Amino acid sequence: MTQLDLVVRLCRELTASYVEDALLHGCIDSLTAETLTVLRKLDADGHYMLPTAFDEQRALGQPFKVRDVAVPRLPEMFFASTWDELLQHHSFRFVKPKSYFVLETNFYSADAIQDQSADRYSQVVDLIKLLEEIADVSKPSAGRLALVFMVKEKFELIIDYGAADLRELSELDSVRNEFIVDDAHTEQRKSILKSALVEMLKNVPGDERFRHLLTVFDELKRRARDNYQLYVAGFSFEKVREEVQENRLEYTLKLNKVFAEIQNQLLAVPAALLLVGSQMDEKAGDSLKNWALWFGALIFTGFMNMLLRNQRHSLKAINDEISELKEKLTVEHAALATKLMPMYGELDKRYKQQKNSLLFVEILIAGVLLFCTFLFGRYSKFW
Repeated sequence: MTQLDLVVRLCRELTASYVEDALLHGCIDSLTAETLTVLRKLDADGHYMLPTAFDEQRALGQPFKVRDVAVPRLPEMFFASTWDELLQHHSFRFVKPKSYFVLETNFYSADAIQDQSADRYSQVVDLIKLLEEIADVSKPSAGRLALVFMVKEKFELIIDYGAADLRELSELDSVRNEFIVDDAHTEQRKSILKSALVEMLKNVPGDERFRHLLTVFDELKRRARDNYQLYVAGFSFEKVREEVQENRLEYTLKLNKVFAEIQNQLLAVPAALLLVGSQMDEKAGDSLKNWALWFGALIFTGFMNMLLRNQRHSLKAINDEISELKEKLTVEHAALATKLMPMYGELDKRYKQQKNSLLFVEILIAGVLLFCTFLFGRYSKFW
């Protein structure tokens, strides 16, 4: 057992116990063999001195005064009368001792049972560790810790607080998991938390900043989370906008291709008009040659109509896909749809242009057939 273990066991047997000059004093209502064993060990280790001519047999079961028991005041194990006394020694404001006892609340860190002050103390130390991770500079010295944050300008946070400042810091682990994570946005998360911290404390006097932070920790959580959501929304907007731009380019090319695929065939329209106009013979009248030319124009018109019908179906299929993309944007990104939907509006315009172009070609081909029929009828004396 360590010195602290022995002193704590003894202290819990005492009534009216107190510490003065790192020495424990108190009274035992009835000395037991177990307590006597503790006293012997402390005496053997030089932390206590049993009275001269001490009669163990007569002392057992009798009241016994304990004086001048040395209590440990080391960084690794510490006996404190109060929580304030604990926080004033060594670096205990930001580094918990491995083992410690606080007489004020009868709390021993080795016990399985915690108490409210101990829980809050642990949370505050964990908060300080979190702040150290996001700070640009950490300057510990002689029980003092100053954290420096570089946000537009130098901002210093001095870790100074007392027992009265201890607060329950709810969701501290959640904040750590949200802002101190290893992913693509790690630095941005830390920057957001730093900015929220500095913004909240910049107008608070330097020596009061950390105490004030403990009272407004919930507000810090809210601001940091809100700012991160704004960042994520901005990042999502850029990502979705890039996706919409890619879709717009892809479907613009598809729409253009509908008409481009038949451009070579469309060159046959003026060629057919020229062929019929130059080859159909008025003198031949109702001849086989004129019939052949008219049937050729009729077959040409039929094939062109089949080609145009196929392109109309392709154009409709592309437009249906564009409609699905717009619906997907509305459903999955409702907040962004208003800003991004106009980009799809350009595809609607392009679709109408291509649809009108195909209609113009249909009218043109029908005109060619009518012209050929007119010439054939005139030359064949049908009218």
